Amino acid sequence: RYAVLLPSAIALVVAVTLFLFLKDSPRCLDDNNGSVPARIRCGNAETGKTDQRASSVTEGEEVKKEKVKKGRQSSTSSIIVVYRLVLLGLAYFFISIIRQGIGDWSTVALKEEKGFTRAQASQCLVMLEVGAFIGGLAGGIASDKVFQGRRGPIMCIFSAMCAPIIYAAFCMELEAQGLDDSMVVTVMSVLYWLIGFFSFAPHVLIGLFARELAPANASTAGGFVKAVGQMGGAFAGAPLSKLVGRYGWGFTAQLWISNSLLAAACFVPLWSVEPTPSSTSNYGNSKSYDEKDLQKKKDD
Repeated sequence: RYAVLLPSAIALVVAVTLFLFLKDSPRCLDDNNGSVPARIRCGNAETGKTDQRASSVTEGEEVKKEKVKKGRQSSTSSIIVVYRLVLLGLAYFFISIIRQGIGDWSTVALKEEKGFTRAQASQCLVMLEVGAFIGGLAGGIASDKVFQGRRGPIMCIFSAMCAPIIYAAFCMELEAQGLDDSMVVTVMSVLYWLIGFFSFAPHVLIGLFARELAPANASTAGGFVKAVGQMGGAFAGAPLSKLVGRYGWGFTAQLWISNSLLAAACFVPLWSVEPTPSSTSNYGNSKSYDEKDLQKKKDD
């Protein structure tokens, strides 16, 4: 019970802290050099004179936004974006089945298939989450530094790598390789670390990539792929348990392997897709605002 209550309490404290102090955009904060004056902070706009300044400053921006909006209404561009988002949603569906399935059912699977105790199975689950944490960071850094912002290669490679690791963990008889019980637990812990490492990076990058593909409707794009992913997570519950009861854990492992390959196949058409320029220029960058407007505000 305390294993559930303690993380929940920490999450509640973090949520309240973010609610109180997190700002919506860089315009909501004071720049260290004073380039963004406090009076234009979000939720603290002055009436009258300040509103007039804000409206005059944004007149030119509204014209630019209107032109951009018209350009994005091209039917061809819309179809391409929707196609890519559908691929991301499907990939998220398959990845969620793996992530949720292994995370939720490993205690039972390892006990029934490998003869593990609850403590040994818990050790594997801890390694799964540790690998996920490191894999998420490594995947994000690699996509930025190695592939210049392209998310497709990392998501494709990492998803495909899950297949042989899941096969080794659930389909191979490690005892038949001459390993004693303690060594089997160690090997399974390493395999679980690798599963977490390679499965979590796509899980993290999918939502980011969806927002980069449709920066004008970032929340809608992210919500769509997340919704499809949640369907995969739901499938990893009662439907998966019925498959296990009818066909056994060997079939379930093959299902996980198939899902990893299907996810990788969904990422292949997105291999060379680069983020939309506007999606990387304004997010979290206070210097992206027009310098003249900022200087004018400062002088006023």
